[in-house]
Amino acid sequence: MKYLFFCFILIMGVNLAIAQSGDFNTSTMKYGQFVEFNSARDLGMGGSGLAGADAFSALYYNPALIFGQQKRLGLQVGVRMKKDIEDRSYPYYDSFAGFNDYGTYVYNSTWYNDFYGTIVIRPGLKKLTLAAGYYPFLDFNYNYHEEVRDPVNKSDKLLGYNTIENKGTLNSIPVAAAYEIVPNLIVGTQMAALFGSVTKDVIIDPKTTDFQHIARNETYERTLKQTPLLFSLGLHYKLNQRAAFGVKARLPFRLSFTQTVRNNIGDSIAMVTTSRITYPLRFAGGMEYRFKNVLEARINLDFTYDFWSQADNDPSLNFRDTYTFNLGVEHLFYNYIPLRIGFLYGTMRESADFSRSALTLGSGFNVMGAQINMAGGLSTLEYYQDDLFPNSLYNFPDRTDKDRVKLTHFFLRLDVRYALNF
Repeated sequence: MKYLFFCFILIMGVNLAIAQSGDFNTSTMKYGQFVEFNSARDLGMGGSGLAGADAFSALYYNPALIFGQQKRLGLQVGVRMKKDIEDRSYPYYDSFAGFNDYGTYVYNSTWYNDFYGTIVIRPGLKKLTLAAGYYPFLDFNYNYHEEVRDPVNKSDKLLGYNTIENKGTLNSIPVAAAYEIVPNLIVGTQMAALFGSVTKDVIIDPKTTDFQHIARNETYERTLKQTPLLFSLGLHYKLNQRAAFGVKARLPFRLSFTQTVRNNIGDSIAMVTTSRITYPLRFAGGMEYRFKNVLEARINLDFTYDFWSQADNDPSLNFRDTYTFNLGVEHLFYNYIPLRIGFLYGTMRESADFSRSALTLGSGFNVMGAQINMAGGLSTLEYYQDDLFPNSLYNFPDRTDKDRVKLTHFFLRLDVRYALNF
């Protein structure tokens, strides 16, 4: 138990977020973010699991791990929830041009949710296990809404609303197979198909007759031209009763979109274009260790590297390679009730100045042979960005200072698992 306490103090001593400068929301809308934490246990373990995830999480982490399914059939269903909070503020000054503080002018809070599921089968061949599933893979969601009021007259008159709503998640349907080639060495392969679409609405809604000429209501819809396929290979090796290791490689893949731009005011299609996005090669490795004389306690540590600099995208973006560390600690108490604590730290593709971190916590219990798991996580990020809608739209001077943007992400997972023989 003292090891768990030490890890908890270590995790709590690391800042949840580091203030940076960048253009995070625009990148999310265009390229999306990989959905992490494929189950409640994964979230509780901080996204670690290349060597120690269970069979239900293997489709995301390491296909070799589906071999860990002990019974003939295993099923998992769950719900993924995320709350994004954006606090956007601008600096204000006194009459002597001295900086006073930042004042919030936009506060957006949005919930997103979707579902995931996994089925794992041992078909009767001693050394073979099969699995299939469904889970969200790339998240493009971002919601922004602001009121515009007269900053000069004391009446604080409402002038209009400005909105950006980016909606869409690409979901994955993976199939995987794992085979024990020699005792304690498992190889797994996986193929996944992606499907979904992304829609972006940009709306300028004036509320006075003076500004009706700037009204705008456009929809940008991106649909996949064909079904992208992803291929992964994983290995798992159990050294002894205490230590195990896992590695995974995911090949690069490309998304090709057809984009339709519609003017909703005139109800007309303004443009149809095509675009493509390349996502990089990923290498990952991890280990699991079970503490001596405390087999109910275990620690997982993963390292993931994405070769973004090698991806064939817009050169002006200058994406950088990224790495991520995941740490998870699990202790099983009486009646096998788990306590899980996790931590994530990683760099970001947009800039070397960017980093991200998250702290997670989870548990679970058993009911009538089913295992119910739940977990939550928190991540924050601060950066500076130009105003998304310049003041000059409403005939006021544009600000020269950047906005301060504070993002807070809450993650929640709840799932049910059941395994049986037949």
